[in-house]
This record gives sequence, C-alpha cells and structure tokens, in this order.
Amino acid sequence: MSITPVGAARAIHWRINCACNRRCAFCYGPEQRHEVNLEASIPVLDNLVDHGVRSVIITGGEPLLSRKVRDVLRHLRARGVSIVLYTNCDLFDQHEDVLVDTLDVLCVPLEGASEFIHDQMRGVNSMRAVVSVLDRYAVKGSPFRVKVGTVLGRHNLHELPAILYLLGKYRIEVWKLYEYVRYTDRELQKKWLNEQLGITDAEYRHATRAVLATPDRKTKISLSSDFERDNSYFMMNPDLEIVVPVRGETGEFEDRVLCNAANTPVSEIERLWRETIDWEKYQANLQASLF
Repeated sequence: MSITPVGAARAIHWRINCACNRRCAFCYGPEQRHEVNLEASIPVLDNLVDHGVRSVIITGGEPLLSRKVRDVLRHLRARGVSIVLYTNCDLFDQHEDVLVDTLDVLCVPLEGASEFIHDQMRGVNSMRAVVSVLDRYAVKGSPFRVKVGTVLGRHNLHELPAILYLLGKYRIEVWKLYEYVRYTDRELQKKWLNEQLGITDAEYRHATRAVLATPDRKTKISLSSDFERDNSYFMMNPDLEIVVPVRGETGEFEDRVLCNAANTPVSEIERLWRETIDWEKYQANLQASLF
C-alpha cells in the first residue's frame, strides 16, 4: 500500500486494559495482554502528544478498572489533550470526581430500549447504570459531551425506533450504530455465533436507513460498518503495541501489529502507520465520531 497523503494522526484509540466486569458477545477488546504501569505509559503518551496527537480515546476492556486511569486522565488534561472515554458505566460513580474534571466526551452503550434487551447482551443491571449516567450528564450544562453506541444484531434490530425515542429526552452528541465486527481470535465472540445473533450487511443497511429517515428526528446518528473500520484506526494496546485492525478476505478482522511504542521513535511509528492505514477512511472515521 502506498504512503498516504501528508498528515499526522491527530487521535489515538488506547485500549488501556483488557479486564472487564461484563461478558458482551460482540466484544473485540484485547485478550491476555499485559497492562503496562503508569510510569511506562506516561513517556509514550507525552511523545505522541508532542508529535501532534490532540485526542486520546480511552477504551478497554473496561477502562475504569485500570489502576492507573485516574492518573492518566489528570496527566492528559494537564497536557491540554482532548479526552474521550468509553465505559459501561458500572464504575462511573467511583470515579465521578475525576471524570467530571477531565473528560471532554463520555461514550456509553445502549443495546436496547428496555432492560430486557440491553441486559440480555450486557448483563444484569447494566442498563440501570447507563441510564443513571444519562439522567445526570446527558443534559444541558453537562461538563462533557455524551455519545451513545449500539451494536446491531438479531437481538435488537427491531429496537432502533424505540431507542431513538428514548434518546430523544437527552442531550446526545451523536448516536453511533455499529455493525458487528468479527475477529479471528476473540473468545467472547463465540456466544454471538452460537446464539445466531448476527445479521447481514443488507439488514444492517436497511435498518439504519430506516431510522435515519425518522421524521423530526432530534438525535444525530452516525454509522460504523465493518468496511469503514477496516484500516482506519490508530490504536494502541495495553502493552503499548501499535496496531491497526485489518479486515481479511473472509471478512474477519485481526489486529496487525506494527511496533511497540515503548521502544520505537514516534517518527517511525508514524511511518509504519501511514504505510498501513487508509487515510481517507481514517479521516472519515474521526469525522463520523465527531472527534
């Protein structure tokens, strides 16, 4: 693949840890990766920021389970970086003070318009935790913007109009509708296959087109298909490996490891990344996410 047009990565997705207290069937978070400590992480983050990264998008696992997450958030805020955090909301209240002080964007999941559908996928009392956060912070005057994500499958394809209705009562920056992404080596995804939760690309397109056409819709919607996520991320694993999710000929994804950021100059990271990704997809992905 040829070198992309001149331009540096301005946002990085950091899977800060592997640990999670939920067992979602669509999860493609990293498995069995060593989470490096704060002392090893900070120099890498500083190098990336010095090289032009302006947004750090923290995911997991469940990032609020990471022992270093509070210090990382405070450090990034001191560096003037835009901070985006994905969380299942279960541990939000334990970290509410630092989240209010540091976050620019909070991203939360909503898999259905009822506890029955949402908790069927994410576990008991998950929706109550999410709605509790929405009630307090998806409102006018919130210290951070709130985004909502939904992974489409057989379990919730019929729920989209009701979810849209529910979100209408909140101040949501964007509702992102994800197509399920198949990985070659994710143990949790066996449940998705065994319970036949998958839908076709045609079903995904038809359902999202219908909800986009809803009259007088207040909530902004963006789409994230598996095609659009192919070769379109600048991503770092818990062990500081730089990876790019790549879609193979069979439609399954794998994380292509480029290098380890702990022992690779940032200029070399940039070169390897730009040789791998699709620049237009990367730009479009950020725009669709409003990062």
